[in-house]
Amino acid sequence: MPKYLEHVKRDNLTKIQDCHLRNLGVHSTEDINAWFKKVTNKEYWIKGLNESVKILKNFQDKYVFIFGDYDADGITGTSIYYRGLVWSGFKHVDYLIPHRVEGFGANKRMVDDVVNYLSSQNATPEDCVILTVDNGTAAVEAINYAKDLGFTVIVTDHHEPYEENGQVILPKADVVINANAIPNSADFNGCCGAGVAFKVMSNLLEDKQKLALLRPLAMVGTYCDVMDLVEENYVIAYQGLKILNEHLDYNIPAFSAMAKTLGIAHWDGTAVGFKFGPCINALERLEDGAAKIGVQLLTSDDYEECLRLSQLLVEYNERRKIETDAGLQILEETIQNMPDGPGYPIVIYIPNVKVGLVGILAGKLQEKYQAPAGVFSDGPNGTVKGSFRAPEGFNIKEHLDMVSEYFVHVGGHAGAAGATIEKDKFDDMVKALQATVPHIENAEEETTYYYDIEIPNHLLAKAIEVNEKFQPLGKGNEDLNFKVTGFKVIPVKGTYVKEMKSNGIKFVSDSSSAIGFDLVDLAREVNSPCTLTLYGQIKNNYWVKNNGTVEITPQVILDDFEIEENSIVLSPLAQKLANKAANR
Repeated sequence: MPKYLEHVKRDNLTKIQDCHLRNLGVHSTEDINAWFKKVTNKEYWIKGLNESVKILKNFQDKYVFIFGDYDADGITGTSIYYRGLVWSGFKHVDYLIPHRVEGFGANKRMVDDVVNYLSSQNATPEDCVILTVDNGTAAVEAINYAKDLGFTVIVTDHHEPYEENGQVILPKADVVINANAIPNSADFNGCCGAGVAFKVMSNLLEDKQKLALLRPLAMVGTYCDVMDLVEENYVIAYQGLKILNEHLDYNIPAFSAMAKTLGIAHWDGTAVGFKFGPCINALERLEDGAAKIGVQLLTSDDYEECLRLSQLLVEYNERRKIETDAGLQILEETIQNMPDGPGYPIVIYIPNVKVGLVGILAGKLQEKYQAPAGVFSDGPNGTVKGSFRAPEGFNIKEHLDMVSEYFVHVGGHAGAAGATIEKDKFDDMVKALQATVPHIENAEEETTYYYDIEIPNHLLAKAIEVNEKFQPLGKGNEDLNFKVTGFKVIPVKGTYVKEMKSNGIKFVSDSSSAIGFDLVDLAREVNSPCTLTLYGQIKNNYWVKNNGTVEITPQVILDDFEIEENSIVLSPLAQKLANKAANR
């Protein structure tokens, strides 16, 4: 029996291209081509760009300090600025990244560190420009502090501004580039921090070959910050992936090193978002100050050093997985021991879990229970720090604002938020927050699966070729769901289903394969030759062999499957037993 009760064609579109155009919200491929032309001609305007470049050039022989952030967007953005400025001939370029325990964005400690460094060089704040990436807009106190000391400050960011009594308050920086904080200040407001940094460097760095090497960094930031892959972001992601797939050996060595370490033979959104990105994000999740390792990797020109750092990143990510699993087990045990259940939203405190992991844990709870979820652990000075995640249709930030008097700090948006609260107020906060929801909204289990295109298995390779033309796929340009018929299962090493790690399964036909997760119980029905109808996404699987060659196999990433009627071929003994049973 399949996972879904019914499988329904989404609409009457029959061509892969037309479905992608629908998802992108455009009428033809000419609309997509227009995005590329706008990027090439630098027609995506954003306020403050030219002024920032002009100011930066005044510090070419002085000091530039980049204030980055500790996630993949901030780390890639920091690396874009560092490489771009050095390649542009700037003599003194350095960077600082806040520790996760300090919270997001620039802070006064970072400013003081720069002051101390300048003093050691017989320089003053007047000799230095602070350039933020992926932060700074909401760091009003820190930026104003830097200005009062005499620094020149350029803020480049994409986050929401700080508000006080309903009024937006911007920092007193020399320039603020942020399309999401300053109304009508850009043609397109969807760029991430690394994307904005790339725009700045596109106007400063004159060497176009070196500029091209920064595109993959902007692509990684765009994917990992889950930006909509439309307009300028579509072009950034497309060009970044294209460069890595066609000219990997001529790119910065970090990508070759990570490809070797992670076994990446082809770069796409999955490789970036589920392999490369998590390794970068794992650094500061586990250890304060470790984010700098990510910048070291992305700014090194020594392949052997990059290989060593890549292996270190993978070790951090493996530790992150282990600690996340341990945290999930504690959460589940805590929920099971609640006589009245966890309530709605689910908000749980667990001790001895790294604060960098609470966002992941909240996301896992939200996915499992289809309910808003918050996870808190111990912070400094008698506080607990936590993260919230919410399903579509529930604005967690609105509900947190209703009980804002309990928090030391709270911020975020509809789907995700972070908060700090004094530990002795935690229980009262949970009760107050749950009281803001008038009733428990039980999520209905999905019983209908919608697919876009139906194809026979023997045309899978051709369909993948067409589908791949619309890379980059991801948020804002979602991949299509396919119905693949006529998949004749063949045995491998005597079994028709291969069970894999993480509750995964694999089917094999004579020309393709299919993998899926959380389908083990259903797959056990396939125990003899039969033909399947598969539902899921389609792509090529790139397998790096021990000799270094790459084997490419058309593959379906399963959401569901069903055994086609009258397709099961029984063994002679099974057929004999079936006939015997039928004649009783």
